[in-house]
Amino acid sequence: MAGFEPNDDPKVPGSGRGRPKTDEHYTAIAEQAHTTTNMVKNFFSRPSKLGAKTRRQIADVVADYGWRPATHRRGTLAGKTIGYEVPRSWTSPNPIFIATFYACTLAIQRQGGRVAPFVVDPAIPGYEHENHEDWLFRFGRTIAPRAYQEVFSRQRVNAFVVDDPRVGDERLSWMDEDRIPYVVLGTPEHAERRFNTDINDAQGFKAMVGRLCAAGCSRHKVAHYGFAEDGTMVPGRRRSAVAQALGIRPEGVPRLDRPYQATDDLAEIERIAAWLRKRQPDAVVCDSDAFAMLVSAAAPRAGRRISLRLSDPRDPTELLLAGCDDLPARRTAESRWMTLRQPAGAWAEKVVELLANAIHGDPPRRILVEPEIVDPPLESAKLSDHSIVAPEKY
Repeated sequence: MAGFEPNDDPKVPGSGRGRPKTDEHYTAIAEQAHTTTNMVKNFFSRPSKLGAKTRRQIADVVADYGWRPATHRRGTLAGKTIGYEVPRSWTSPNPIFIATFYACTLAIQRQGGRVAPFVVDPAIPGYEHENHEDWLFRFGRTIAPRAYQEVFSRQRVNAFVVDDPRVGDERLSWMDEDRIPYVVLGTPEHAERRFNTDINDAQGFKAMVGRLCAAGCSRHKVAHYGFAEDGTMVPGRRRSAVAQALGIRPEGVPRLDRPYQATDDLAEIERIAAWLRKRQPDAVVCDSDAFAMLVSAAAPRAGRRISLRLSDPRDPTELLLAGCDDLPARRTAESRWMTLRQPAGAWAEKVVELLANAIHGDPPRRILVEPEIVDPPLESAKLSDHSIVAPEKY
């Protein structure tokens, strides 16, 4: 670990950054934290060996001194500038994009890099298309390569983080042609030829379907409410994952599609309620928690109620629900449902690792990060004849 830059007086706050080299600095921290010098040394090198209370005591003193991890370490992004298009839905904030952007920015800075954020702005003052969200998205992707070129030349960028990749993504084509290093957040076309990292949502969806079936759902009555095709790999990948977990063909899964740019939630709730009345599913798997919230709102209109367990004997009003992304709104909703949580911090660490590889000129590679299942349904004491039990680890 890199060196410490002390002031003359070890008891003066703001003494530098990194790991102290002198016993005087370790002793000064230990005295103020009411612990031992060895405990302080473990805090800097092996914090997992300390109890939570001891870590907090030492951390408070370290914070008062102004110490922080040094960034000049081998194999990191020290002195590098990373261009990062601020990810967003075009007319509304997306909490997952925001959380990912924050985690990646923090991880890059911790490794000595500097983030150069920028926005691709397709808005034209005084003009609003009748399908404004879709128009902004399509126009934004058209002008994106020019925005990337300007940032690359003006900000002296060493590499880019590219979020929300699309089929035929012109941003990637331009950087491939000009040999500019980049890392894709998501699954691009020709993933094997590009540095990219993604959440293993396909395996996560399979595991959630397994949990639903273990809770007593019939595999022929697990429905899927998901994105319509939107130019990414996501809708098809999740559709296939649900079908594979159920052991049936994709066309055999009761499914309702929602256009990615749709905005009329009230009309959509009525459409979902009619679909629930017609299909009478045991459970609905949704491509996002935002979709699950719509199903939760539609369920009472279809004579259903969201539950975390199917009763025995069966209560025909019960409906199990699964979503994705663990949005904050889910935690405050009246009903609870199973979801997948993206480990933003672990994902960001993989982004940093791949950025260093890309800048160094290493061969492209792909890294998948496993999501976590949150609030799984309770298993049925008497499983359905068609149940599929998901493994604990996937």
